Parts: sequence; structure tokens; C-alpha cells
Amino acid sequence: MKKFRLLFLIFTTFLDRYFQKLSGNIFNLLKLRYFILLISLIFSLFILIKYIVPYYNQTIISEGIIGVYAKNNLPSAVTNLLSESLVEMDKTGIPQPKLAEKWEVNKELNIYTFKLKNNLFWNDGSKVLSSDLKFNLPDLEVKYPDPSTIEFKLADSFSPFPTFLINPVLKNNSLTGLGKYKVDSEKINKGFITKLVLMPKNKNQDLPVVIIRFYPDEKTAKTAFDLGEVDSLIGVSEIKSYKNTPNIMTKQMQIFNKIVAVFYNTKDNILS
Repeated sequence: MKKFRLLFLIFTTFLDRYFQKLSGNIFNLLKLRYFILLISLIFSLFILIKYIVPYYNQTIISEGIIGVYAKNNLPSAVTNLLSESLVEMDKTGIPQPKLAEKWEVNKELNIYTFKLKNNLFWNDGSKVLSSDLKFNLPDLEVKYPDPSTIEFKLADSFSPFPTFLINPVLKNNSLTGLGKYKVDSEKINKGFITKLVLMPKNKNQDLPVVIIRFYPDEKTAKTAFDLGEVDSLIGVSEIKSYKNTPNIMTKQMQIFNKIVAVFYNTKDNILS
């Protein structure tokens, strides 16, 4: 808002000086004042519609996530809001179709052919095409025989392959998905996302606005949380300092996308 106010003051000052040079009577000066008032009203209406109305009477959730992310590697806490997956796991751990209508596999278990459901549309209104979906998996060849078919060819036989397709899909590695939320605005610094504002896809949905901020390390994230910049944090490894703090609730979750490893030098006389 400070930037807009500064630009407005510069603009009105310029108009005032310009018209004063052209007019030397009170009548023209009054016309100038009315003109500036009209511009002010238009500018205020723009700010109201663009930045205030979308959030009016809506709950806002502010969330902090620790880590450095680009568009192609966002954590599941974000992508699950933006989109859905080809396959989902049922309660027994068996993969079931979700965006995919069905899939077939050859006898060698190395070629999987997925058929998309009909009438799937991205949140930007465009129809979902098989070629919109990109997959970054090793030793995998992907083909798109037609707009609703995806063929995966593996280097070797692998029967659990469908379980690798449980991550939400996005349109051409963008931030456009098929979920309940869509990206309203984003901030990027040196190729990495620092802030996302997510709005419900349908305005009549009783869902809150979600503001997500990304922090490069735990110390910065905790400082932001202590200052009230975010209401919650995801990815904190040390929570002892918050356990006995009033009005703060902690919850431990299993994280499956990180590995803690210890490497030993087996050539060393002692370690070997």
C-alpha cells in the first residue's frame, strides 16, 4: 500500500504543477481539483476490488514452511491443495485410480498404460490433456499416444510402479492444478518461491484463504513465527521450546521425503 500511495502522490503532484502552468485562473484550478478527486476515486475503487474484496468476510490462514523450493519441487503440503493425483492409496495400501480412469500393464510388467477420466479441467479452465502431465522419474520413458492416454515404459519389470504416481499433478510443471485451491499470487526470489497466496477455486466454497511463506532455515522460520508473521510452521525439527508455551499446539508427524544417513569410511583402519 505504501508503494501505491507514493505513486499516487507523485502522479497528483505532477498533474497539479502541469495544470498550474497552463492555467492562471481559479476556474481551471477548480477543474483540476475535481479531476484529481475523480482519479483518486477510481484509484481507490481499483485497490478495493483488487486487494480488499477478495479477502472480505473470508478466514485467512497463514502458514510457514521450512525449506527452499521451486515450482517443480513444492512439498505435498502445498501440492495437495492445488491438485490431485493419477493414483491414490486405499486404506489397505492398494493403489486405486483417481484422475486415471484405469490402467493396464503388459506381461513383462514394464509398460503401463493409463487412461484419464473424461471431462477433467485445469483450474484455468482448459481441458486436461495427457501431454500436460510431466513426470520426473529415473529410467522412465513417457509417451502420449492420444490426448487421454499416457504410456510409461520402464527399464525393468516393476509391479509397484503405480504407487509412484500418488503425487498431485500440475499442468506442464506450472502451479495450475485441479484441486480446491488456485494460486492468486506468488513471489519468487532467484528462482525460488518465497510466498504463495492460495484462493478457493470456487468463490462459494466455505474455505479459507491460505497464505504460505517459505523460509530457508529453521532459525528464520521460528523468528517469523515468534513475530506473528505466520500462524503455524511445518518442518520444525526441535519443538521443545514450544511445548509448554501457552496457546501453541505442537504435533509430530512422520516425514517420508527426507533421509538421515551416516556414512562410514570403511577404508579407515578404526572404522573398518
